[in-house]
Amino acid sequence: MFLISKILGILINPILWVALLAIVAIVARKPKWKRFLLISATSLFVIFTNGWIPTKLTLAWQTPQVELRRGENYQAGILLGGYLGHDDNDGRNYFNAASDRFIETVRLYKNGNIGKIILSGSSGSIWKKPFIEAENARSVLREIGVPDQDIILEGRSRNTMENALYVKAILDSMQMEGPYLLITSALHMPRASLLFERSGLQIRPFPCAYMVTPQSAEFEPDLIIPSAQAIQLWTLLFREVIGYGVARWKK
Repeated sequence: MFLISKILGILINPILWVALLAIVAIVARKPKWKRFLLISATSLFVIFTNGWIPTKLTLAWQTPQVELRRGENYQAGILLGGYLGHDDNDGRNYFNAASDRFIETVRLYKNGNIGKIILSGSSGSIWKKPFIEAENARSVLREIGVPDQDIILEGRSRNTMENALYVKAILDSMQMEGPYLLITSALHMPRASLLFERSGLQIRPFPCAYMVTPQSAEFEPDLIIPSAQAIQLWTLLFREVIGYGVARWKK
């Protein structure tokens, strides 16, 4: 199932669809089909490089911001992986664009909103040498003064479904009572919430690492200029919507 999900992740890239249509158009013999395929490829290219459309759709899909009430505390916050990478060449850890997940988790811990931090996630790559992201994140937490007794490690999961299953097993073994604060990117939160609730955990979503904010979704002329960022946003949005649909279908 993990390998299938990775293959699907490659296939949902819109630029791949455009390239395949263009290639088929080049080799097509009938002028009618060649013209139809070229028009289709051009139309999809215009749509998928237009930043305004995926920006508005992403804003609608993301889970809105959550404000915790004064004194609203949880025994643990569950931080999902995907924010920290490791380079074998220099042996260093590197935070990526989703690092707001980590920052918000530390802030919640320092403010007393969560008593313990559950780090969930290994490596989701099928190409590179695997590393355990949760272990690397634990080393960073130690550096900034978070004691080991407040860090719970789940380092086996490779995707969100496994995040939910393995975290559930750990919390059951610890007999820790919920609800728990679930911390992940706003775009990812609808799928993550569904899978964690289905696993039997009582969670409260705490979205962060927003790809789009209300102000950035306001129309500006540069949003209709073709950009690679638009293709990336489409890809991420497709991944989450399709993943959510598959999760609902497998109920």
